[in-house]
Amino acid sequence: MFSFFIGLEIIGILLIFAAIYIVVSDKDGTRDQKLISCFLVGSLLQNFGYMEELLATNLEAALLAVKVEYLGSMFVPFCYCWFICSYCYKKPPKRMLNILAVVDVIVLVVIFSLGRHHLYYTDINWLYCEAGHYYLQLSYGPFYYVFMLFGCAIPYFVSMKTLIGAIISGKGEYDHKQLKIITLLSSFPTISLFLYATKVTGHLDYTPFIMGLMLSLVVLLVWRQRSYDFRRMASDALLSSMGDGVIAVDAQKRLLNCNRAAINIFPELEGYNIGDSLEYVKEFPGEILGDQEQCEFTLRDRIYESHTQQILGPGKRQLGKHSQGYVVLILDVTATRNYIDEIKRVREQAEKANRAKSEFLANMSHEIRTPMNAIIGLSDIIIDECKGERMSSFANDIKAASENLLTIINDILDLSKVEAGRMELVPSDYYLKRMGDEVIHMMEMAAARKNLLIKYEYNEELPCAYHGDHGRIRQILINLMNNAIKFTKSGYIKITIDGRPADSEGVELLQFKVEDTGCGIRPEDQKKIFENFIQVDSKRNRTVEGTGLGLSITKQLVELMQGTIELESVYGEGSTFTVTIPQKIIDQRTIAKVPEIKAADSEKLNLFTAEDVEVLLVDDNQINRKVAEGFLEPYCLKVDEGESGPEAIELVKAKKYDIIFMDHMMPGMDGIEAVKIIREECGENGTSPVIVALTANAMEGVKNKFLNLGFDDYMAKPIDKKRMNELLLKWIPEEQRKAVNHAEQEKTEADQAKQQSEFDRIEIEGIDKEVVKGYQFASVREYLDLLQLYAMDGVRKKELLEQLYAEKDFERIEIEVHGLKSVSANIGSMRLSAAAKEMEAAAGRRDEDYIKAHFYQLMENYEKQVIAIQTFLETWEERADGEKELLPAPEPEQLKAKVAEALEQVETFHSKECAAIVEELLNHRLDDRTTECLREVKKQLRLYEDDMAEQLLRELLEKL
Repeated sequence: MFSFFIGLEIIGILLIFAAIYIVVSDKDGTRDQKLISCFLVGSLLQNFGYMEELLATNLEAALLAVKVEYLGSMFVPFCYCWFICSYCYKKPPKRMLNILAVVDVIVLVVIFSLGRHHLYYTDINWLYCEAGHYYLQLSYGPFYYVFMLFGCAIPYFVSMKTLIGAIISGKGEYDHKQLKIITLLSSFPTISLFLYATKVTGHLDYTPFIMGLMLSLVVLLVWRQRSYDFRRMASDALLSSMGDGVIAVDAQKRLLNCNRAAINIFPELEGYNIGDSLEYVKEFPGEILGDQEQCEFTLRDRIYESHTQQILGPGKRQLGKHSQGYVVLILDVTATRNYIDEIKRVREQAEKANRAKSEFLANMSHEIRTPMNAIIGLSDIIIDECKGERMSSFANDIKAASENLLTIINDILDLSKVEAGRMELVPSDYYLKRMGDEVIHMMEMAAARKNLLIKYEYNEELPCAYHGDHGRIRQILINLMNNAIKFTKSGYIKITIDGRPADSEGVELLQFKVEDTGCGIRPEDQKKIFENFIQVDSKRNRTVEGTGLGLSITKQLVELMQGTIELESVYGEGSTFTVTIPQKIIDQRTIAKVPEIKAADSEKLNLFTAEDVEVLLVDDNQINRKVAEGFLEPYCLKVDEGESGPEAIELVKAKKYDIIFMDHMMPGMDGIEAVKIIREECGENGTSPVIVALTANAMEGVKNKFLNLGFDDYMAKPIDKKRMNELLLKWIPEEQRKAVNHAEQEKTEADQAKQQSEFDRIEIEGIDKEVVKGYQFASVREYLDLLQLYAMDGVRKKELLEQLYAEKDFERIEIEVHGLKSVSANIGSMRLSAAAKEMEAAAGRRDEDYIKAHFYQLMENYEKQVIAIQTFLETWEERADGEKELLPAPEPEQLKAKVAEALEQVETFHSKECAAIVEELLNHRLDDRTTECLREVKKQLRLYEDDMAEQLLRELLEKL
């Protein structure tokens, strides 16, 4: 009998080994697999220990075997209970299981300390059996019953309750036949333990064998049907049903799993087994298993997008390292890409058509405006010269009709700008009451013609000055008041200016109301009053002229300024338009407290000098540098110049500047990249200066863009004198500023006014003289120097642009045309500047069709402008030479000394002083060769070619 029992133990151990092998050979590593492994290993130890107990030859060996037996059996019920809960899709009672685990550990400690106490066994006897072997006779202590309760009874009760509950529930997700078998098998160890406790089986305990047999059968049962983890079955089914490819690989890029869709993408995977390396799949793009979560690749004319998720090992999630493998989702996006491309193509066609319409309207408006201005001007002349009443009436009718037509043209131009997204806001400081008065005075004459009264009302508690585009606000009010006058036959038009309290950032909602006693608007027409080319109630208002664009443009301008426009109207009684626009307060004094401010007073600059302030001016275009330097000259700043980003970096490393004016767009290294390097690599010299972006882009949002890129401020080109003054006042500390004497300032302003009058003598085709005068150059000579530089640089610039066009280098074209835009604006060539701006935008969006259609037109206009400037300069110089009375020729030694002095000045980098000496020499009668050489030196100095000027002076000195 004893030998038979030992044989059963050996069979049980072999069965447990087989079950462990089956479980371990599957490398899925699921939680259920780990639980199964735990209770199988525990059962194996339990059977080994019991067999060693039976075969022991002394008491000490038997007690050691008992400890091994308990080491295995202690956690078998615990792990089995957890597995059953998971298998039946029940949430394990974690708190209870944690308590059981703690009690089991305590009991295990008590068992391993046998011999030092009687807590577990009160009496231990080593007896000899008649069958010829020894066995232990044990009397149990209190901890034995603790173990039986917490280590056996409670886990067994929870397991059986879970199994029976799953059977009774009758839910479709369970295999009920299999559950009944597992429940039956789970009851056998309990029966065996009962029989041993009642001594039915004598001193032999069949429980370890039956427990191992039961566990092995359960494992074989669930493993055979692979139903131990329903989630795995569900995921396999889900993967198979997916139309997108899914591939799972380990850290060594060996295949773990893939679905049918992945095999369709990579047919070579058909013959691959689990564990084979993907490196041998020729078409598989290895980059998708890199650091990028998303990649795109093309395979057999199909476009695929991959999304890769790394699988991190336990405890490694925070470290972000030690990837255990990858799961790759591969989507076929060919249809999506084709659809997107089709949408882009259709959108581009629509945008091109809309752009063509807007450009046509804009071009037509510009072309018509020129002859219309001539017609209006000639009408005025005819009216002045005409003596007959009948002809004078005709001339007045022509002028009135022309002005109406010009208004329509301006409306169309504004509409085309808004629709093309080219309507730009130009914010500046303004006084609210003065702006309102200008609008009222402008409209009083129109209202008087129809015997209408203009009423106005200000809320005198409003702040007196704001910052915003008051030009557009004025346009909105004029449109609304014009509209009111047109549709009002008698009564009045009233404008009310009010506001709501400012927010924490000092922005107030200004409210403008325009009320009339006109014909009113029917309720059904009020919704379409703001549409393009709509004039409601046309039968009643057939005598009223207009295009129906005024209110449409007004609404779009209001929305451009983040405002709202509302209409209240009673048909037959009148209408009220209410416009609300946010504007920033710059002067909190109320309208009631501030006296009338004249326009001249509001434009007066607060001039100062700051001789200790170091300034670096960086621009690749020497004309732009010269203009900026001219604006800075009155402030007596110490100005250094740089013509590229790398040069600016070297200058900043060598010297600490207070302010750096940095051009935004330069070839090679642009201003943004240069500023980034300056801020990061030039230490305190790079972090301390105020850096101001110089840009020809003045669109809304540009300022925030530059502030986010390391700049402190920005200034739009062409540079405005008032804006420059504001900027210097803002960034130069008050203690470094020295106020200009009032008398000196008035003298300076008088000199400037005199200089400005000289600009009236300049007449160049394509140059807007009024714009040039607005820039307030220090002298005509300074402006002529700019023109000279522009003309000399024009040939090189044109050749470079044509070369870039031939190479289709749109990026460089954008940069070079950007420069052409700003320098053209600086000399007053506004049409050429506008054309360059359009070309810059086209190059920026890589619109090859637009560039191809307009490039040579731009080059032709550029060449014409350069020729016009050259012709003017030649005429001007000839006239100046004719008017200038030359001084007597200097003595040879005196001439030689002056040339040597000029050479010394240019050698020591004093080019201005050198130029002054050359200019002084040219005022004398000299031989033709010397005069020609000195004029060439003067030309090279204007171009900042100091080396060439030095060489010419040295050659001249050698010949003298």
